[in-house]
Amino acid sequence: MKPFIALQLNLGRQLELFIKLNKTKICFCSVIWLVFMWAVPTYAQTRAFWDSLRTDSAVEMSTESKTYKPSPYCVNVQLEKFLDSVADQKRKATLIDGFRILLYSGNDREKASKAKEMAYRLIRNSDVYTSYLSPTFKVRLGDFYQKTNAFLALKKLSSAFPNAVIIQEIVHLKP
Repeated sequence: MKPFIALQLNLGRQLELFIKLNKTKICFCSVIWLVFMWAVPTYAQTRAFWDSLRTDSAVEMSTESKTYKPSPYCVNVQLEKFLDSVADQKRKATLIDGFRILLYSGNDREKASKAKEMAYRLIRNSDVYTSYLSPTFKVRLGDFYQKTNAFLALKKLSSAFPNAVIIQEIVHLKP
């Protein structure tokens, strides 16, 4: 029985020594790895530095002019083409979302034509649109891209058209 215990103790010591040896191997390997990771880039940088100081390499670098031509499949090239096509479509567009002022909405044609005349007198050079959808006449004023501009025009018209309101509509884009 004693030889078995001695063998067991001997195996335990060997196991402890094996673990300590592996820990030192791991530490040693990690230190070597860190030194290697630090030394290689540093060596490459100093080598490039000294090479750049040589006159012949500086002359070679200045005489060579390489131009970069991206592949037609490059993401940037495709994105530029798409953005250019969107810009072309926007340039060709004549209608956009905007605002108009609804001056009159009712069944009387005479009141609609009077509202149109009054709008022309109050705000010169304005676009006044008249539409008829049975049985209603509608008189709308302006092509406003921003609601604040429509509010300013509504303020001018409020004395003549107390029931005028701002409506959201597709308006003509002016160049």
